[in-house]
Amino acid sequence: DTQYSGYNDAAEKEMVGRARERKPLLEMHAPYGDEHGTLHPDVFAALGDAGFWAMAAPRRWGGLGTSARCMSLVGYELAKADPSVGWVYTVLHGTTWVASLGPDALQEAIFGASSEHPVICGIANPPGTLKPVDGGYIVNGRWSYASGSHHASWAQLGVAGDLPDGSHAHGFAYLRRDQYVI
Repeated sequence: DTQYSGYNDAAEKEMVGRARERKPLLEMHAPYGDEHGTLHPDVFAALGDAGFWAMAAPRRWGGLGTSARCMSLVGYELAKADPSVGWVYTVLHGTTWVASLGPDALQEAIFGASSEHPVICGIANPPGTLKPVDGGYIVNGRWSYASGSHHASWAQLGVAGDLPDGSHAHGFAYLRRDQYVI
């Protein structure tokens, strides 16, 4: 379907402008992030209200489908106001973008299951374990700190394990926030 092919370059200027508009709020709450090691709730809400989480979501699931260039430009503008916000935004957006490249079933589970655009944190190493069981898999492990994890609705976790066909695989497991503990 060509309706959803390519990146949504038309949204770039608007999204960069929205990032610039948030500068006073980000500057005001920068000390909170430094003190607490996480974004102020008002800052995180403002990122969502600006539509930044929709940027990484595929257009077929109601997202904006913007390019990596657009993501970088928005992150740059956010970082001018507060480098921590620029970092967390870029990490969360990038991980969410990786999920948008996954198979259709994965995209449907993550992007099609909710009216809200997901926010996905991620950590790959050390990999956890993946064990097939009836109806799915059990994922176990302990991963290092993942930037933005307290705000994420999903986690993209590096795993390794044996598949039902007997092969061994390394990849990502995606877990909803209620399926893991920080």
